[in-house]
Amino acid sequence: MSVLHLACTGKEADCNQCHKEDFIIGISVCPSNMEAGVDCFGGMVTPSPTPGNLASSTKMPITSHVQVEPDGRVLITGNSLSIFGTICGDGWSDESASVVCRNAGLSNTGTAIMLPPSSVYRTMSVLHLACTGKEADCNQCHKEDFIIGISVCPSNMEAGVDCFGGMLTPSPTPGHVQVEPDGRVLITGNSLSIFGTICGDGWSDESASVVCRNAGLSNTGTAIMLPPSSVYRTMSVLHLACTGKEADCNQCHKEDFIIGISVCPSNMEAGVDCFGGMVTPSPTPGNLASSTKMPITSHVQVEPDGRVLITGNSLSIFGTICGDGWSDESASVVCRNAGLSNTGTAIMLPPSSVYRTMSVLHLACTGKEADCNQCHKEDFIIGISVCPSNMEAGVDCFGGMVTPSPTPGNLASSTKMPITSHVQVEPDGRVLITGNSLSIFGTICGDGWSDESASVVCRNAGLSNTGTAIMLPPSSVYRTMSVLHLACTGKEADCNQCHKEDFIIGISVCPSNMEAGVDCFGGMVTPSPTPGNLASSTKMPITSHVQVEPDGRVLITGNSLSIFGTICGDGWSDESASVVCRNAGLSNTGTAIMLPPSSVYRTMSVLHLACTGKEADCNQCHKEDFIIGISVCPSNMEAGVDCFGGMVTPSPTPGNLASSTKMPITSHVQVEPDGRVLITGNSLSIFGTICGDGWSDESASVVCRNAGLSNTGTAIMLPPSSVYRTMSVLHLACTGKEADCNQCHKEDFIIGISVCPSNMEAGVDCFGGMLTPSPTPGNLASSTKMPITSHVQVEPDGRVLITGNSLSIFGTICGDGWSDESASVVCRNAGLSNTGTAIMLPPSSVYRTMSVLHLACTGKEADCNQCHKEDFIIGISICPSNMEAGVDCFGGMLTPSPTPGNLASSTKMPITSHVQVEPDGRVLITGNSLSIFGTICGDGWSDESASVVCRNAGLSNTGTAIMLPPSSVYRTMSVLHLACTGKEADCNQCHKEDFIIGISVCPSNMEAGVDCFGGMLTPSPTPGNLASSTKMPITSHVQVEPDGRVLITGNSLSIFGTICGDGWSDESASVVCRNAGLSNTGTAIMLPPSSVYRTMSVLHLACTGKEADCNQCHKEDFIIGISVCPSNMEAGVDCFGGMVTPSPTPGNLASSTKMPITNNRTEEVYIGPNGRVMVFDKVKGIEGTVCSNAWDDRDAEVVCRYLGLGSPAVAETLPRDFGFNRTAFGIHCLGNETDISQCSADTYDVTMGACDQMGDAVARCAMMPVTNNITHDVYIDPSGRVMMFDKAKRTEGTVCSNAWDDRDAEVLCRYLGLGGPASAETLPRDFRFNRTAFGIHCLGNETDLWQCKGDNYDVTMGACNYMDDAVARCGITPKTNNRTEEVYIGPNGRVMVFDKVKGIEGTVCSNAWDDRDAEVVCRYLGLGSPAVAETLPRDFGFNRTAFGIHCLGNETDISQCSADTYDVTMGACDQMGDAVARCAMMPVTNNITHDVYIDPSGRVMMFDKAKRTEGTVCSNAWDDRDAEVLCRYLGLGGPASAETLPRDFRFNRTAFGIHCLGNETDLWQCKGDNYDVTMGACNYMDDAVARCGITPKTNNRTEEVYIGPNGRVMVFDKVKGIEGTVCSNAWDDRDAEVVCRYLGLGSPAVAETLPRDFGFNRTAFGIHCLGNETDISQCSADTYDVTMGACDQMGDAVARCAMMPVTNNITHDVYIDPSGRVMMFDKAKRTEGTVCSNAWDDRDAEVLCRYLGLGGPASAETLPRDFRFNRTAFGIHCLGNETDLWQCKGDNYDVTMGACNYMDDAVARCGITPKTNNRTEEVYIGPNGRVMVFDKVKGIEGTVCSNAWDDRDAEVVCRYLGLGSPAVAETLPRDFGFNRTAFGIHCLGNETDISQCSADTYDVTMGACDQMGDAVARCAMMPVTNNITHDVYIDPSGRVMMFDKAKRTEGTVCSNAWDDRDAEVLCRYLGLGGPASAETLPRDFRFNRTAFGIHCLGNETDLWQCKGDNYDVTMGACNYMDDAVARCGITPKTSMIH
Repeated sequence: MSVLHLACTGKEADCNQCHKEDFIIGISVCPSNMEAGVDCFGGMVTPSPTPGNLASSTKMPITSHVQVEPDGRVLITGNSLSIFGTICGDGWSDESASVVCRNAGLSNTGTAIMLPPSSVYRTMSVLHLACTGKEADCNQCHKEDFIIGISVCPSNMEAGVDCFGGMLTPSPTPGHVQVEPDGRVLITGNSLSIFGTICGDGWSDESASVVCRNAGLSNTGTAIMLPPSSVYRTMSVLHLACTGKEADCNQCHKEDFIIGISVCPSNMEAGVDCFGGMVTPSPTPGNLASSTKMPITSHVQVEPDGRVLITGNSLSIFGTICGDGWSDESASVVCRNAGLSNTGTAIMLPPSSVYRTMSVLHLACTGKEADCNQCHKEDFIIGISVCPSNMEAGVDCFGGMVTPSPTPGNLASSTKMPITSHVQVEPDGRVLITGNSLSIFGTICGDGWSDESASVVCRNAGLSNTGTAIMLPPSSVYRTMSVLHLACTGKEADCNQCHKEDFIIGISVCPSNMEAGVDCFGGMVTPSPTPGNLASSTKMPITSHVQVEPDGRVLITGNSLSIFGTICGDGWSDESASVVCRNAGLSNTGTAIMLPPSSVYRTMSVLHLACTGKEADCNQCHKEDFIIGISVCPSNMEAGVDCFGGMVTPSPTPGNLASSTKMPITSHVQVEPDGRVLITGNSLSIFGTICGDGWSDESASVVCRNAGLSNTGTAIMLPPSSVYRTMSVLHLACTGKEADCNQCHKEDFIIGISVCPSNMEAGVDCFGGMLTPSPTPGNLASSTKMPITSHVQVEPDGRVLITGNSLSIFGTICGDGWSDESASVVCRNAGLSNTGTAIMLPPSSVYRTMSVLHLACTGKEADCNQCHKEDFIIGISICPSNMEAGVDCFGGMLTPSPTPGNLASSTKMPITSHVQVEPDGRVLITGNSLSIFGTICGDGWSDESASVVCRNAGLSNTGTAIMLPPSSVYRTMSVLHLACTGKEADCNQCHKEDFIIGISVCPSNMEAGVDCFGGMLTPSPTPGNLASSTKMPITSHVQVEPDGRVLITGNSLSIFGTICGDGWSDESASVVCRNAGLSNTGTAIMLPPSSVYRTMSVLHLACTGKEADCNQCHKEDFIIGISVCPSNMEAGVDCFGGMVTPSPTPGNLASSTKMPITNNRTEEVYIGPNGRVMVFDKVKGIEGTVCSNAWDDRDAEVVCRYLGLGSPAVAETLPRDFGFNRTAFGIHCLGNETDISQCSADTYDVTMGACDQMGDAVARCAMMPVTNNITHDVYIDPSGRVMMFDKAKRTEGTVCSNAWDDRDAEVLCRYLGLGGPASAETLPRDFRFNRTAFGIHCLGNETDLWQCKGDNYDVTMGACNYMDDAVARCGITPKTNNRTEEVYIGPNGRVMVFDKVKGIEGTVCSNAWDDRDAEVVCRYLGLGSPAVAETLPRDFGFNRTAFGIHCLGNETDISQCSADTYDVTMGACDQMGDAVARCAMMPVTNNITHDVYIDPSGRVMMFDKAKRTEGTVCSNAWDDRDAEVLCRYLGLGGPASAETLPRDFRFNRTAFGIHCLGNETDLWQCKGDNYDVTMGACNYMDDAVARCGITPKTNNRTEEVYIGPNGRVMVFDKVKGIEGTVCSNAWDDRDAEVVCRYLGLGSPAVAETLPRDFGFNRTAFGIHCLGNETDISQCSADTYDVTMGACDQMGDAVARCAMMPVTNNITHDVYIDPSGRVMMFDKAKRTEGTVCSNAWDDRDAEVLCRYLGLGGPASAETLPRDFRFNRTAFGIHCLGNETDLWQCKGDNYDVTMGACNYMDDAVARCGITPKTNNRTEEVYIGPNGRVMVFDKVKGIEGTVCSNAWDDRDAEVVCRYLGLGSPAVAETLPRDFGFNRTAFGIHCLGNETDISQCSADTYDVTMGACDQMGDAVARCAMMPVTNNITHDVYIDPSGRVMMFDKAKRTEGTVCSNAWDDRDAEVLCRYLGLGGPASAETLPRDFRFNRTAFGIHCLGNETDLWQCKGDNYDVTMGACNYMDDAVARCGITPKTSMIH
């Protein structure tokens, strides 16, 4: 034996790359004493190996073949086809069968079958043939020969195959099928001789489909069962089973029927119904369809009354069809068959004496048939058949009519109008029925007349596409009513397709006595109807027109423009105004205005003109004439329009003046140089200026566009000027969309009357969005911009000069407010770069004059002249900073060298200097002649600057900054500071400060150097420009010794020495391995010094891992006598983890060692799921599995001993569980260790990636309850799954749950010694395991599991692949009966089964569900007898947890019934209904558990202990009684109030209602809804809320009728469990009086209406009282919509009762609704609405509450806007001392410019306790000093926008919180983890309470707050005071934060080398005392790094005595490392990580 161990990962190209340990005779021991061999044909790629290179003996010799006999038996044959014998069936698999089938040329796949031995083949020649299924030939499979006299075939069965599941050839041996007329399937021979029938047992739709295809009848079929027939006495097939995919029945599995032996249990024969999926409309004649279909010789005929007749070919009538079971689907087929329409509706007709014979009892179609002959038909047998309904089948074929008129002679059914009648619309809209000669038949009764019918009439009459139904009184003109009912769906093309009932005089009654009419112009398609067919009289006559007067008044005129008069303003709307404006040719849209009557137009001619806004002409609108002396215009206002809001043409047609609400078109605007806007006339004479009040950016933008200056502008305010003494316009308001100022709203200034409050005039700044860089000469830009004659010039030092056209210098710019944006514009203007940085320069004597005080650009300007400029006025202006503006233009330099003559600013290096890198990395500044100027000071030297230097020197793309001590070689330092961003192409673009000898000081006295080879581009730099000395000289090499030691050698391979191991890394090892040509990656190992190599030549070699050569790495030489290698270990490598070359150099052996690892946590190792060995990684905080690489019993023994689980132990593996990480890649023990840490462990994957797929290490310990799993092959895993261990395959797997029951589990538990009763359960299949058993079947009395029967193949025909795994629960307590029970009654009576293992509840499939099953369920639950079984449509909100329950009916416990735990219906249960039980005693029992509480918002929360989830309660029928009992039950006392809040969708519903009488002492005495009785409404209804200990409300929900939101009358439907509103149809004061009296709310009462609230259903369609009733139930109510649909849009009924606390809402227009919203009632518009919360505060709420008499202190709050209501007020502003609300100021338009549309609604809380101040306070200090505001209503906390935040605000916050004074206001970048809960806090500074300050509750910055910083307060007494003074503090998360005072930013500390000593000093320094612990948290990327490490000895008293890293010493790793965290004053830890 020459090799002890050869280990390969499988990826090697050659064995030489594998790990090898030699066998040393006399020393090495091969424990197994077995030798290694291979089986090379598992993945064989060529079917026959090369002759002479025989396959291994584990394969079949290549001279043998296979042969398949007719019965499927597999024979082994030789080349001469001599038969060797059969194959033993043990272990025979589908995979092996598939290879045999392919080998025999029969099919691609096969199924393994077992056959008894045959006397024909006496010899068994193969004991075992095992294939994977992928082999191309059986010779590639594993084979064991059968040795006669030795081998035993346990099953004594022989292997066979069924090769036709995936048959490649369509038909084997002859044998056919034939389908008889009754559907019976016959087996026939080639001569069509009949063999016999097929037994019906197991007959399936799949088999029937194959038969139907085989017989050429259809693609699919349905299996039917037929009783035996005397015609075919012989049954020839016992079982024919097809999968449905076969092309021919011969491919199906068949068992012959043996007479005298076989038994067909059902005694039924197989039949088919082939026409469900019929592919040809008529089968071939002679091959009759089965008798379950109609014979193809019969037809259907539809009579005029719709009756369906069955006829023969000669149209002889057979008879009618019985109407029972007649369906729309069948009717549709009949209609198509008769050529009438595509679809039809089934109707029922009484028998007719015309057709006395009924010939068909049942005709059933699916609706997809092309012909009735394809439908299922049962003949009517006279004297036998009975048609229960005695009704005959008919059809209505015109609902989906495809042709407008059916073929003549085949009359439409009589349910349609005869095609000879027409409709005609009279001028008043009345509909007439006429004949072909237009003779009038009569009118139509109005009952049931609908918009749909009216629309068809309007289309039919050619008037419009849609119409509205109107009702007209009878007319003497048309005395005859000819139609009682005309009903259309609206889709008909002609009225003749509608349903019609004739009016029979003397018989028919039209109840309403109203006639049907239409209004056809709501959707008018032609602007003027055809002359002669006048529009209905509900429209304006087409001879009238409209005219708009200059003041906007609308006049009605005739054709001759004679004026009829004006229009009454009542009900005048924007929609009507828009139609008028379009009609008058002024604009597309308009706004309705109201005007007082004018003496010019004394006549009012129209009382009401109402348009929808869609009309093309006013004549299409609804009009009511004004009748003088009769009509009254209540408002006495006339209708006017403002047509220019949406003006489409810039100037209206001359002569049709714009309304006077617009500026006359003869005025213009002019912009003065200072931006002032002037109004001028056509001659440019100046009218005057505009008052600045209300002046807006929108108006300014229109002015700027009008003046041709720019697209947009900004509004500015200017003081009055003596130049323009006249103010001509008081108010000019534009929307911003106008093309011309003349389209804006204007109010003239009337001298002596008008007042401009601000006394400021309107101006514009037009250059924010300047389109052209220089405006047109003569129209000067406003003086807020720089004059276009000035230029800018950049001096060499970056100073910006203002110059004239002649380049004469005006002067400099003051540096105050100078910005990067302005600098960028200057840089672009000067042609230097695209962007620039603002710098500040001291004044210079060269430029004594400062000419500009302020130049401000946005950065988007193309030219400085577009920027805002303020001139410097000598003697007046002051530049506070006394600094001048400069620019640095080369951060974004476009060209590497600027144009000569325009020198770069002196903040850049002069372009004549260069850089040179010395061998030691030192950077020199040189001139063009390479004369050396000197070195660079190292202070502030950065990697960015180093990178530019390295690129500039041509060494590499990137570099690292290093610091070097001064050198005597270069005595001169020439540059004090060189700073680059890293993006420069040349050092000359960097910022440079020269070193001035005698003045400048380089604090560090270090010089700048670079290390250029981290990103080296070329492996060897250019000769002569040596790499820096921080790299290894290129003349040295590395050599790897056999033990892995790394040697440094010279070119002659002379050895210099070894490398010190300190700081040796995997990165460096990888470079060495690549350099030595061994592998791509390597691992660093440490070796003790060796006497062979006495010299250590390198102290430190450090590589990043990216170098191509070791010479590019950083190296420090070892200096003998000086250098010290602390560890005294030498560097070595292990290069074979990522080996890339096939064979290492001979003689340079790979190292054979790995470094052992230690275990630093006592409990790091433990046993996890299924016995897996788990390792917990404390540093990463994750647990994971161990790779099973080299895992053996010795390793398992140590693990079990270490965990105290005893000995012996067995090592096993399980498939890798990918739910866990790998935390160890191998554990290697000798076996005698007492602690796991004494073993070695692989901390990385030594298998080169194989561990990723290898199994997990498993330990089976002596004391684990699963010891039986090896001995007995079966065990129960921790989840309860039954696991089988296959000793032959060495794999474990699960058991299919097919027919798994408690008896099986009982035997298993008894067998395993786990005792007690047992329960059989299931869990979803775990696909990580194979199936090792397909079923276990026990009687229950077995003592050994192996006495039970087991399925070792899948008897479910594939279903086991998806069925659950079998689970056994041993020694359990029998099930109990309550909510935790498995069975209970759920929603709507559904039977629910709770799966305790999965923790889910679900429904039961209704398959075979009957009264016996329901009886047992109800008896079991104690709900009494009798019980009824029902079904409901499947509720897909639940899973299926049972697929059937089957009881005999006499069981006392549900567990005595059998249950289907999987879908025995093969998928049908997925769509079948849910089982429902209706029990005798079914009150909804209290299945809610005892976990109920009220959350902070007041929501009632229920905790479901079974599911372990919490959820909300639906507010259905939730009232004060329920809340009272809940509060009493929770001990919260006092009166209680029931409220609701919008549903919180984060929670499920755990109860759908709680219903208490009010006197219960325990909540559980109340009734609860445990399912949704609202039929889904609870999904959207509010959550129940309880307010405990409050003032009681009046009783509003005891009865069915109560007053709801805003006074709406609500009706609670107790049957449906829903509440809803009442339609206001015929609602009046009498009805309201009775409602109020009934509810005890007093008299008198007023009936009102409100717009329909679509959040509620309609639960009543009308209430009608006489007025004297004492109970609402004495009134009549409409329970359906008597308005034919109008109630859907009509308002809700509202009752205003005398004793309602909201009585003021009508008198005073304002009230508070139940949610607290302030509601305003607009009496003019008769609508109510909400108030915008703009500037809403406690003072406003106080006045409102006092005004409403609701007393006490008040609180102003807000709620999200309720969009069901309009805004009726945009703000209320009170001083607080008003006694009447109307003394306050109110905004009646939106002053927020649209923000009110989305702002919250104002809410008032009256009589409340004032707010307290603590964590529940609104204001507190949060993370990093941020000021936080907690919104108690919304339950969220958030930050405060820093808009206008100053020290005064911070002072008040700190004083309010008791944190002392003084305070400092700061800002931090916005933390987007929080919402904004305040947009600004504004204090005077002397307030004592934060509530005395004003706060912005919305974003007054118009969106800027979204990006602005958070407000921060630094208080005097904050525990983080050190963070400003001392620069360091600890934030709430524990992170150590450093404040950079120079940059005014805070940041985190990198956790590099952070330990307890550092934390100890920090805590001591901060005065936080006690022991401290160093921890880390993931990096918070919101903060920069302000320190890269803190390093303390531990004894420092001040943090600053420690060493700190102010740059990243980790070479970039700190960017991703955790943040340092300090825990102060903690209990010391017991163990630490080292």
